[in-house]
Parts: sequence; structure tokens; C-alpha cells
Amino acid sequence: MIVMERFVELGLIKQLGRMLYAGKMASNRTTPIRKLLKEDRHMKIQLNTDTNIAGNEALSQQVEAIINNTLDRFSQDITRVEVHLSDENSNEKFGANDKRCLIEVRLANHQPIAVSDHGQILEQSISGAAEKMKNLLDTTLGKLRAH
Repeated sequence: MIVMERFVELGLIKQLGRMLYAGKMASNRTTPIRKLLKEDRHMKIQLNTDTNIAGNEALSQQVEAIINNTLDRFSQDITRVEVHLSDENSNEKFGANDKRCLIEVRLANHQPIAVSDHGQILEQSISGAAEKMKNLLDTTLGKLRAH
């Protein structure tokens, strides 16, 4: 039962059904299941920064964690996520909400969609943009599935 729930969660239930129907699992029941679970569909996340933001490994991991936590349930529909971070006032000037995060999501067989958010710190703008993208994906995919 746990394996079946995992297949549903990963969106692989149709593939499992085809394998069962074709009789491929009759001889060795565990190998195909493990193979399918390893094909877990992860979004490719690409991080871009402007010259005023240091794009280091820690920032990359932080962005990936926020994006994965927020958009994970859409991973079967998303092929790639591009995150663009910028400091609109540069490092010498400080201002309210000068950190900008633009998130562009590419859906399989559809045009890319994008949102942006501003914040005082990068984490704030990344989280805000990720939430906006989650809401937009809810709406967009809901409309696509309704038709």
C-alpha cells in the first residue's frame, strides 16, 4: 500500500499499470518498482544573479530548498525553474524592498510563466515570489485540467 501511495504521489501510476498489464513485473517484482521510484521527477532549478549579489553554494542551496518546498506538488508538470536575483539599488545604496526575485517556470508543452517579488532581504523576495508562483500554478494548471 505504501508503494502504491508513492506511485500516486510521483504521478507514475499509469506507468505502473502499463508494466503490470504487459507482464513485465511477473518475473522480478522489486526491480521495476525501484527503477520507477528512482525516476522521481525533480525540477531543474537554475539560479542567476546580477553583479551585486554573490551567487555562492549556500545561496543556491537556500533557493533550491525554498523552491522545492513551495512548488514540489507541481514537479510532474514543471520541466525547469529559473530564478533571477537582483539588487536594484546596488550594494552601495540601501533602500526598502530593493532585492528582487523573478521566478520563471517552464511547464511541459506550454509557454513559460513568470512572477516577481521585492523584499528587504533576498530570502523575503524569494519566498514571496515562490508563493506567488504557487498561486499562479494552482490557477493555471487548474484551468488546463478543467478543459
